[in-house]
Amino acid sequence: MATAMLLKCHAALQRFETQLIRTVQTVLWRGPPPAFAMAGMETTQERNDGSSGLDWDGLCWAAVPKKRRSIERRMTRRMQIPKHYENALPKKHIVPCLTCGHWHERSTICGNCYERVKKETAAIRDAMPEEWNYKAPRGEIALIYDGEEDQRPMYEGKYVVEVKKERPLWFSKNLLIKARS
Repeated sequence: MATAMLLKCHAALQRFETQLIRTVQTVLWRGPPPAFAMAGMETTQERNDGSSGLDWDGLCWAAVPKKRRSIERRMTRRMQIPKHYENALPKKHIVPCLTCGHWHERSTICGNCYERVKKETAAIRDAMPEEWNYKAPRGEIALIYDGEEDQRPMYEGKYVVEVKKERPLWFSKNLLIKARS
């Protein structure tokens, strides 16, 4: 009688151990099994072999994310605009540029004027001597365009750059005085 009881206990512990090992392996390597979504643990009345015991498939692991959310997705979700339809509304702060007439947002630089300044800067950079690319002068630089009188004595102590094109109307000689278009 006692031997039969010991055999049943031994068989129950063996089933418990194998079920526990399977559960731990499943959780570690593949995530929780679908049976873990049930809340709490259930006891079965009768097993296939006639013994009763705990059913470890009912452990509650519901609402646990399966994958890590990346920082980019997390910050996008966190910093999103509360009313997503605001981007679809028409902009009311668009004004014409006073210099060229192109439209741009108020309190920003006109894109057309900025492109012209970038092209002029590239032309000035091309006119500079190549050794200035590695060792730029620390003094003031004077620009002389084609068609201007050469007043080199006036530029005493300044670095002179000769640009092989006419000076644009918007680019004044004295940058502190407003140019006339």
